[in-house]
Amino acid sequence: MDSQKSNLDSNTGRWFLITILIVALVFVARYLVISSIFVWNWQNPALHSALEAIGGMIAVTMAALLYQLSQGKAETKFSLLAIAFLGMGLLDIFHSLLPPGQSFVFLHSLAVFIGGVFFSLVWLNRIFKERLLSESGWPFFIAGGGATTIFVWGVFFPEAVPLMVSAGKFTSFAVILNFIGGITFLLGGAAFALDFLRFRKKDDYLFFFLAIMFGLAGILFKYSSLWNGEWWLWHFIRLGAYLIVLTFVVKNYRLATASLRQFSSQLEKEKEKLAESEKKFKLLTDFSPDCIKLIDKNRKIVYMNPGGLKEHNFKNLDEAIGWDFVDSIVDEQKEAAMGAFKSCLTEGKTISMDVNHKHGTADREWCNFSITPIKDDGQITGVLAISRDISKQKKAEEETKNRAEELERMNKLMTGREMININLKKEIEVLRQAQGKS
Repeated sequence: MDSQKSNLDSNTGRWFLITILIVALVFVARYLVISSIFVWNWQNPALHSALEAIGGMIAVTMAALLYQLSQGKAETKFSLLAIAFLGMGLLDIFHSLLPPGQSFVFLHSLAVFIGGVFFSLVWLNRIFKERLLSESGWPFFIAGGGATTIFVWGVFFPEAVPLMVSAGKFTSFAVILNFIGGITFLLGGAAFALDFLRFRKKDDYLFFFLAIMFGLAGILFKYSSLWNGEWWLWHFIRLGAYLIVLTFVVKNYRLATASLRQFSSQLEKEKEKLAESEKKFKLLTDFSPDCIKLIDKNRKIVYMNPGGLKEHNFKNLDEAIGWDFVDSIVDEQKEAAMGAFKSCLTEGKTISMDVNHKHGTADREWCNFSITPIKDDGQITGVLAISRDISKQKKAEEETKNRAEELERMNKLMTGREMININLKKEIEVLRQAQGKS
């Protein structure tokens, strides 16, 4: 349950003071109903059944809401509370259906015991800090099935139920069950009080308050008897505590569902934006003449656009998936291509190089191959590679190179011819000079 943090930092003492005052009022009311002035005994099974049934239905409702609100949470606290309320609620409903007797008191006492034990298990959430119960519903089916089994057992085998009432008084076993339930309720309440002091959440305070009321009712159970004033007092106090907490749980549930609807609406909008982005990306890649591909860290293709499939003679994407991109590169460049790919993964930088394809592996002889790392949460998960056809450019470069070499060769030939002519002229001149002298 995600309740909003209230501005309780300066009012924490006031909330605990309110609890103390309420507890004091409870003890004043108890004193009045047990004093000689107000001693009374009112046997009204119909009203009692109504109170217990209402309280039980409230508890079951709270169990369902808490179960829903606990889904997806890392903590176990509210799952344990859901089991506690489910067990208490069903047993109290079954209790309301029975006439006064051993099973009648047994179911009520067991409800207090089970509720207190599961309230106290909230301490496990503080100790282990992680979810201890599965998000599946099996713990709740066990709780519901167990409560129903005990009810059926008490109805059909009443002689097997422990003695709970004797001579109009509750037996030691009945008192012990309620006392343990009361103590464990108080233990659970202490855990909620600490959570309230730490997180300042009202739901923690309200469950603390509920645990205090139920804990006192369990501990002081031994001083009451069927139909007397104190017995009725605790019934009304329990029901009142249920109603207060239920009001807040329902409010929190409505806030949570409203937030969920808002989140779902935002998620739908984000999905629409994502779909639009994917559509645009598909348009860009589908109509691009370049070879665009996604490559995993093992150099295997995981996606290739239609332009790339056409270049490498693949009929469809399934044929391309798992292909090692270096298989299309000539042997002389494979090592350099693998080194560039490794550097892209380890150094996280974009690398570009010109690659020459093997004959038959691509319809382009030369490509400019650019690889960029793909990151997810800061971790490199693969590579985006874009290859652009530069065959014409390479051919033009080759022709330019060949032309330059041809010119150089011609230049050398011309230069050599001129040198020969100069040397011949010199030799002729020398011969002329020699003839003139003779």
